[in-house]
Amino acid sequence: MVNVIVDTDVLIGFLHRDAKATEFLRKNQGSLETTSITAAELYKGAFSKGGKHLAAAKGLLSSMLILDFTPAAAEVFGELYSALAKKGSTASDFDLLIASITIANSGILATRDKKLQSIPGLKTIEW
Repeated sequence: MVNVIVDTDVLIGFLHRDAKATEFLRKNQGSLETTSITAAELYKGAFSKGGKHLAAAKGLLSSMLILDFTPAAAEVFGELYSALAKKGSTASDFDLLIASITIANSGILATRDKKLQSIPGLKTIEW
């Protein structure tokens, strides 16, 4: 079974009751994972909004396996950063961390983020 790793945009969509995000999560229930970086982004948003979505964010994250940034992901991060720099391209560190964790875990990242979709070696699906 392929690891479906959800990006922050899917989780935010779900918390904002986006029908497509909700349907995507429902269809893939049981095989969903996310990254510790995505969790951090979700908590950052929840706390920035005065804790408005904090309980929902905690509940959502508790239903998924959260993948950590490991030494293998750190190596992938270095490779990705170097490859992008040689092409004159950039991505945010958070995006590269999420991509690195996904690649290190042989996963597919569910995202609508075009920057992430253009990272070499990262398999993505649009939700």
